[in-house]
Amino acid sequence: MFQGLFEVMAALLNEELGLEELLGLCLKVGEVNVSVMASLDSAHATLLGTPEPSKVNRTPVEGKCILISGHDLCVLKQLLEYIDQVGEPINVYTHCEMLPAFGYPELKKHKNLVGNFGGAWYDQCKDFRDFPGPILLTTNCLIQPQPSYKKRLFT
Repeated sequence: MFQGLFEVMAALLNEELGLEELLGLCLKVGEVNVSVMASLDSAHATLLGTPEPSKVNRTPVEGKCILISGHDLCVLKQLLEYIDQVGEPINVYTHCEMLPAFGYPELKKHKNLVGNFGGAWYDQCKDFRDFPGPILLTTNCLIQPQPSYKKRLFT
């Protein structure tokens, strides 16, 4: 999988590439991307079940809550299992890229996964400010944290 990416990187060291060669390298990067995404999809399906279309609640549920954002569905699974284990009634909301979590059977079975809060990653300053609980960010889509939520943000 990564061999193709290494070939592209090595080829880019050649400063005399023409349009045809550059186009070929772009296509090679695309092939590597498709391969990586297929591997990620397979890993998620193996761990979390085959995703299926699902309705998602966007209305707040009363009670303690935590918001999870980013891309790491495995961290979300660990969070949901931990909350189940300690027996605390804590509602878990997804944000942005975590929205697909509701399609996976192994995540949907957790009653404390109650809905999605907010919108796109680039609106996090507004969304995080308005969220009433702690925020767990699992990957790199972090904008400069604002004072209104900085102390509630965990990475």
